[in-house]
Amino acid sequence: MTENELSDSQKACLRLVAQGMSSKEIAIELSLSPSTVDTYLKLAIARLGASNRRDAARKYMENGPSQNFGSQSPGLAEPLLAAENGGQPVQFDPVPREGQSLGWRAFLPPPVGGKQNDRSTSQRFWDACKVVFWGIIIFLALVLVMSQALKTLS
Repeated sequence: MTENELSDSQKACLRLVAQGMSSKEIAIELSLSPSTVDTYLKLAIARLGASNRRDAARKYMENGPSQNFGSQSPGLAEPLLAAENGGQPVQFDPVPREGQSLGWRAFLPPPVGGKQNDRSTSQRFWDACKVVFWGIIIFLALVLVMSQALKTLS
């Protein structure tokens, strides 16, 4: 059996078994139920002709699992190196400049925390002051409305 006959879910489970994880740990990692993980592993064991889950993981890892699976977590993904960048990791700007298309990055999730904040410290300070000012105005308006409502009801 080749690894191409395994589903992506089975491959992911086998990779985590190879790291010594239990079904419950794999279920948490992959957002599955433990019984679903066990089902994937049983199918993988049968397809690989292994005797148990550890043997299946060993066989899968020995055959060199392809790296053609979905997105990797940042801790696992190796940085891309550019020869023209002196072998340094390539930094990708997730937000395209004007007139520039996203290309393959259109399929990536947005960066954590949204766009980069490019406002200066003084601009951020004055923005915070505006928020506080309008918050006080709205609070006072609500207090006045409530006091008038109480006067009319009594």
